[in-house]
Amino acid sequence: MNVKNPHNVLAIDGAFSLQINNELKSIYDRHCQCSCDGAEWVTLQRKGPGLNPDLRMNLMYSDYESASKGLLRGCVEHQNCAWWVKSSTRPDNPGARNLLIRLWDCVFNWMEHIVSVLSAEHLKWRPGRLELELEFPGIETWQIEDTAKLTGTPADLSFHFEPATATARLIFIQKFLPKFYRADNLAEREIVSAIVRCSAGIARVEVPESELQRIVACVTKNQDSRFFHIVSSKTLESALGGPEHATPAFIPLEEISRVHIGLAHLAYNDPPGRITIQSEAQVFLDKIVANLQGSLVNRLKKFNILPIVSHSFSQLDELSRDRTRWSLSTRSLFALEEGATWLQDRLRTESGRLARAEIANRVLIETAVYSHEPGATEIVSQTEHASLLAHIAVMIELANHRDAIAGGFVAADLKIHPNGMIEFDDSFQREVFQPYLTSRVDDRIRWDAETYDTNFEPPVTEPTPSDEVSPQAGAFERAFLAEFGFSYGKITSIIDYFYNTAVSQGNGGGTLDFRAFHYLLKHEIGLTDPQIDTFVEWVLAGMKGKPPRSKSINAIMVKPDGEIWKYTGRGLSLYRHQGRYCVIGCGWEFALGAMAHGASAPEAVKLTIKFSSFLGGAVQTLRLHPPSRTGKK
Repeated sequence: MNVKNPHNVLAIDGAFSLQINNELKSIYDRHCQCSCDGAEWVTLQRKGPGLNPDLRMNLMYSDYESASKGLLRGCVEHQNCAWWVKSSTRPDNPGARNLLIRLWDCVFNWMEHIVSVLSAEHLKWRPGRLELELEFPGIETWQIEDTAKLTGTPADLSFHFEPATATARLIFIQKFLPKFYRADNLAEREIVSAIVRCSAGIARVEVPESELQRIVACVTKNQDSRFFHIVSSKTLESALGGPEHATPAFIPLEEISRVHIGLAHLAYNDPPGRITIQSEAQVFLDKIVANLQGSLVNRLKKFNILPIVSHSFSQLDELSRDRTRWSLSTRSLFALEEGATWLQDRLRTESGRLARAEIANRVLIETAVYSHEPGATEIVSQTEHASLLAHIAVMIELANHRDAIAGGFVAADLKIHPNGMIEFDDSFQREVFQPYLTSRVDDRIRWDAETYDTNFEPPVTEPTPSDEVSPQAGAFERAFLAEFGFSYGKITSIIDYFYNTAVSQGNGGGTLDFRAFHYLLKHEIGLTDPQIDTFVEWVLAGMKGKPPRSKSINAIMVKPDGEIWKYTGRGLSLYRHQGRYCVIGCGWEFALGAMAHGASAPEAVKLTIKFSSFLGGAVQTLRLHPPSRTGKK
């Protein structure tokens, strides 16, 4: 069948989706459950697939309809048991609201484990119906960042229960929070103990203290298991990211699959069905990679560069925050699941997703910088941004396989399907490269688990550096200065300045125009004008290679017929200027606005000097004469 024939008709039987629909129903299991007091039927839905792939272990269901009205309510269902946990408090403060949700989620998770253990070991302690309400008096004024500074003995968790109504209350106060700020799970053992006591009390059963402690230990398993963390953030992204959970946007798998369709047609209009010769396979993949890169550059030309770069940098922050979340949770997850094989696989998968998205965003930033059009105004959408990332991911995948074939690491065997998709042997990736990456990821997972305690250690004061410089450091500094024209210490000074600025302003992102950047480098970092020119050239060139020694030039070139061209040395571009007025240099916005309102060029410059702190001196005027009538230049 000719896949390019527009008259083709494809009929798909709906039976293929039956298994998919059944899987979705099993995963989310939407159904109704009678409330604890029997007054209403509540629509519940499983919170999601969860960490554990075994759905039989996922007993937690949420009331999403009530959540939209400000009521947090969930239910743990097991056999003929339905335990509810809810909180009707809704703080206006986003930080307090997020803290409340996290504590509610912590109790909800422990309730699931308690129900499972009591069902297996103490069925008489487990009433069939129970409603646990969480109260947070004064949570609007809680300062979670001050938890480590709270003095005095931490408060205990208060609880009350009413056997007649099968209801119980847990009362959290701020002075209970310090029990979370420690490496062991003291606070969560106390939460589990309180819930078990309430359960036994509602069931009207006397609980021996020794047996209670045994059940608590059976639920929590050890001192490392936990669902709620209060730690001192060690990353700038986490410190400035706000109280909410990270919201990373991973590369959609369906978009990657879509990009794979028709790849072969990027190389040939009528590609062969199979390629087994090394040189032909290399050329074939090389053409596809080159066309993918060219297509990416062309797509980026229509977009304003700032939203693309800002969104990618924002996503890098979110990916870093999400990586920190997994890092903090590693030890507790292994403690809860007792080192299950599926958990190790899940951590590896998440690490791969994070790395893939991070690389794609960094490549997108770099590509956007050198491929954008200065006059582009279209704003990239989140959907288009995700599509660009998928485009880059596929391009990297094919480039890697091309290199593997060229290096002789894998045989050239490309199977090309009629829809243009390419199937190839991934044995090198699977048998050689993937085990290496897995080993590196496993080392990181092990390190995260082993170093969890360090999150609660006081910050180490760095020793005051001495004036003595080692011979090796001195030799490196001299070589760096000779090659790049400024010392390596200037780079660390710039990094420290931006870091301190981000912390003081509480904002990890933003933009600087060139005037502000120039002022920063000169007055805050201490670079001279020639050093600034050299540094900026080096950055714009991707911080690779030897930067140019001459100053950058911004110029307006006027042809004899009046046609205007602009040359931006720092942008490394020459383009024809469209518009009645043309302005370059510091304060160009002021001058352009003045000329648009009737000011002459000298008047516009004078006004710009008046309103810009970066300009001064006398105004110089150069008049361009029209071409001579003899035609001579």
